[in-house]
Amino acid sequence: MAKVLLLALTALLVWGYRNVRLRSRSPRPATPKPPARPSSRSEDPHDTLGVPRGASQAEIRDAYLERVREYHPDVLARAAPELRRLAERRMAAINAAYEALRRPG
Repeated sequence: MAKVLLLALTALLVWGYRNVRLRSRSPRPATPKPPARPSSRSEDPHDTLGVPRGASQAEIRDAYLERVREYHPDVLARAAPELRRLAERRMAAINAAYEALRRPG
């Protein structure tokens, strides 16, 4: 009886060790890139979106979508609270710049 228990315990330990080893090798989630410093209100909308002055509406929209994918607070859900607040401020500046450039004139 003792041999059976020892064999079962050994098998359980080996199985547990293999599972822990396999789980520890799985890739860790990438740490989110901290958002850029929030822009001041006097910053040019073209600079905020990173488009040249003569950019077409399609280029402005593509730059806006690229910035949204990069700085949206939901993308940084696992980030520290201060990074989320910076991302929220940056998104407000990006949205304001897009609104200013979306309606020319």
